[in-house]
Amino acid sequence: MLIKAILLFIIYLITYYLYGFAIARMYRVKCISMINSIVMGFWAEGLIFFVFIMPFKVAMVKVSTVSWIWLAVWLTTIIAVVLVWRREIWQNILDAVRKIILRKSTVIVIGIVVIAELVYEALCGNYTDGNGAAYFVGAAASDIFKNHFGVVNPETGAAVASFNTMYFLQTYVHHTAVVCKITGIAPLVEMRGVMSEVVILMNALVTYELAKVIFKKKRKKVLFFWLAYQAFTLLFAHSVYIPAYYLFYRTFEGKTIFGMLLIPYIFVCFWKLYDNSKDIHALVCLVIAILGSFTFCMSTMYILPFLLLAFLPVALVQRSWRQFVNGCIMMVPSALSILYYIMVMKGIIDLTIRW
Repeated sequence: MLIKAILLFIIYLITYYLYGFAIARMYRVKCISMINSIVMGFWAEGLIFFVFIMPFKVAMVKVSTVSWIWLAVWLTTIIAVVLVWRREIWQNILDAVRKIILRKSTVIVIGIVVIAELVYEALCGNYTDGNGAAYFVGAAASDIFKNHFGVVNPETGAAVASFNTMYFLQTYVHHTAVVCKITGIAPLVEMRGVMSEVVILMNALVTYELAKVIFKKKRKKVLFFWLAYQAFTLLFAHSVYIPAYYLFYRTFEGKTIFGMLLIPYIFVCFWKLYDNSKDIHALVCLVIAILGSFTFCMSTMYILPFLLLAFLPVALVQRSWRQFVNGCIMMVPSALSILYYIMVMKGIIDLTIRW
């Protein structure tokens, strides 16, 4: 099981990198960041799986059937990316290795901290509230046991007449069910082990991207900011009132992904757009990240609109019509999620399970 978990962790990172790289290439990015590709691929993979799984979920197709279809889709997309951009991917990897060698002291310092956080999460990260663990891990386990998506209450095992409105769009638990069905890994290991480690690593990568866009090529300031951010997070990790608590103790949950990954990444994209209003890749990354976040946490629809409004002053300060358009585009995903919720509440969208 441990070997499977480690291999799955590596496969996830490779998948994220290839998806993120493909998006960058499609928008003709000249200097592709491996770190940003991995982060972008995390959101993209969640969104791709969401688009894939929803028709099967509503049509009540068995998990055992869907799992092997997803395996075929995943393999097809990965092979396609490698075949189309194999030379560019290889060159990008070589460039990344050269940068690591040139900045080995920075890489060593960051590496030590990240490894320490990964070990801490593996050994000490645990729920202080068992109900949360029971629900989310139970949701994935229930999908496997019942061989259908979202048809029972994970806490009681009782059959439900309709899909849960709050969690209907959160397909990451179905992703766990599908992966566990294919690999034979237990849902508890995948969610509380593999994916928790992935989130810890993503937090480190997103923070580094944030430091880079703020301080540009000033390596010492980038490293200092990254270390200060991690220290602040660790210092307040035991406070239930800030997202840092969720990072280590409720790691692979929507609130953690929203608070510790999405919000910093939004500011990364904000900064890139502030520097260059015509950076289409940054805008696309932002939109995909927001859409992908809804597959993890629907609570984002309440907070994101107010957060995204913070970009509008940029349009006023720069007196740029283009920035105003950018601000409107990034609001579209939130508007769509709110529209979905209203339509469900009004009964326009019926979530009744039909066998």
